[in-house]
Amino acid sequence: MILAFSGACGQLVVYLALSLFDGYYVAIITTTRKIFSVLFSVLWFGHAFSNVQWFGASLVMISAFLELNFGKPKKEEVKAHHDEEANKKPKKQKVKEANKKPKKQKVKAHHDEEANKLD
Repeated sequence: MILAFSGACGQLVVYLALSLFDGYYVAIITTTRKIFSVLFSVLWFGHAFSNVQWFGASLVMISAFLELNFGKPKKEEVKAHHDEEANKKPKKQKVKEANKKPKKQKVKAHHDEEANKLD
């Protein structure tokens, strides 16, 4: 009965975490919950850990700590980076009208010159 109650409470915590955070943080929360359960079992019930198991538990905790502090960038940082990149892009320069004549004007000017030569 106690096992069922603790399992139900654990599921409620996971559902609450999903409603408050995105899946990225929920994965980290559930990973740390599992490692703390194992550590509690070692300390409370006197289960033994080998050196390799202690190394693995330490590796999980260090990885979770590093992921939380240096992993996924915050939304504000990503938005600021995108805004900064958008400001760096060169803007297209408009070609001046005086330097570029439409073809029709060039053809008309040529015809006018030919007509003046004939007169």
